[in-house]
This record gives sequence, structure tokens and C-alpha cells, in this order.
Amino acid sequence: MKVAEIADTEGNPMRMTLGTVGEMLFVVYTERIVDEKEVTRIISARLATKYEQSLYIGE
Repeated sequence: MKVAEIADTEGNPMRMTLGTVGEMLFVVYTERIVDEKEVTRIISARLATKYEQSLYIGE
């Protein structure tokens, strides 16, 4: 799995990642601490484009 660190318009950290779960997915998510627990919030998930797949594979 490859992960890129990004930030939203307010400067909050987010991550973009490519990985496989049957199909290759492109996911944007953020991690927060809520009530002393780490919570992962998925912002977007979709099938990866052929270009994104080639970046993941390293072609």
C-alpha cells in the first residue's frame, strides 16, 4: 500500500492511498482522536484509474 500525506483547505492532515481489495481502490481518509480513541474517517473511496494503478505498480 502506498500512502501520500496531504492537507485539506483548513490544514487538517489527510492521507491518500492506493491498495487492493479485490479491485484496486483509491481512498482518501483522515485519522482523528475522539474520546481518546483513534478514529479513521473515509472521505472518498473509488476504483483507481489506470494511471493511478500504474503509479501503484511502479510502471
